[in-house]
Amino acid sequence: MSLQLALYVFFVSFGMVVSYEDWKAQKIRNRWILWGVGACGAALLYLFVNSLFGHWKMRWWGLGEYYLPLGFYPRVALHLLLAGSAGVALWFGRLWPAGDAKLYILFSLLAVLVDHNLVGFPFILFLRMLINIFVPAGLWVLASAAAAGLWRMGRSGRESLLKGLTALVDRAVQRAMEVWPYRYGYALHLLNMYILFIALHLLCDRIAMLRFMQDGLGQLLMMLGLYVVFAPLNNVLQKYRYGPVVLAAAWWFIWGEDMRIRWGFVLWGSARNLVFFGLLLGVMQSLIRLFLRKESEEQVGYKELRSGMILSEEAWRAVKKLWSGETPAPNRYADGLFPDDLAALHSWKDVPDLVLAVYRATPFAVWVFLGSLITLTSRRNVMYWMMRFWSDASGTVAELLRSWCA
Repeated sequence: MSLQLALYVFFVSFGMVVSYEDWKAQKIRNRWILWGVGACGAALLYLFVNSLFGHWKMRWWGLGEYYLPLGFYPRVALHLLLAGSAGVALWFGRLWPAGDAKLYILFSLLAVLVDHNLVGFPFILFLRMLINIFVPAGLWVLASAAAAGLWRMGRSGRESLLKGLTALVDRAVQRAMEVWPYRYGYALHLLNMYILFIALHLLCDRIAMLRFMQDGLGQLLMMLGLYVVFAPLNNVLQKYRYGPVVLAAAWWFIWGEDMRIRWGFVLWGSARNLVFFGLLLGVMQSLIRLFLRKESEEQVGYKELRSGMILSEEAWRAVKKLWSGETPAPNRYADGLFPDDLAALHSWKDVPDLVLAVYRATPFAVWVFLGSLITLTSRRNVMYWMMRFWSDASGTVAELLRSWCA
């Protein structure tokens, strides 16, 4: 059995075991991560020694006959640095627990040891893996939310459904009445956002021939980048309300007349992207979070808190307000409460009986494993397959079968 085949078998077996344990116990144990690091370290050491023998024109027990160039190992180090930075950023941004971040970094290294010629290695492979992880997970969450909503609607009956719709309409009307006095400001803000999307559309047209723009990666990166910077950008647009309008007018006066732009196509495409981004923003900020948390949320007393429980935002604000430890209140991460945090909380004196909302972390190791497996077995990312399926379903299925059976 070759080393690459052995590593592939280990990759699949290890991923299945860790995914099952995370689903069962909502935790990725460090011993599994250490096993994976040990396997990767041993494989990398063997490959490096083999490369040294080959570089020195030496042969010994099969070493030095077939080997990788020495330039492969700095590329592995760069890839590992990028993947490690992304994993730490996702953990620090409270999107992933530490276990999922470590598993992602481990699979990033294991993938390039199985296949040394993965698309995007070493510069953007880590990003392809993240897309293949998060997009299927997000679609699954949306499908689960829709199915659960339809199930609840079916069980509640027509009368309860009408009451819910009436309450929803009442809230919408109330919100509209609150917004109406500020309608001109909101309209100007919407115009600013529209101008921003026109600029993004023109930028996409300029770089449309680049490879990463042709398989869905570029468009997704722009949307995700805009999502990340939306909060500070929104504050800037509110502070300098007339800035985008003035810049757009100046741009048109200086360069606009010299450019051949299909304005009807640009305006329609920008409006469509604006609506899509609004839906994406709404889903990311409300539907997914609310659904995932409400489904597993429970109310517990602060003395009943256990390690790994994740406090809701409201509960965390209450805890920080009443924090009486000698050290500053800890940061809130996706890992939940640590033992040291619990020790400080349970040592409080003369504190009212707080009832706090907590929820369980969603098992995510299976999505890390599946996304890594997709990256390893397909030269295209999931966004390409989704766009391809939308335009040609039968051709996409045939291409998938050819790519995976080749």
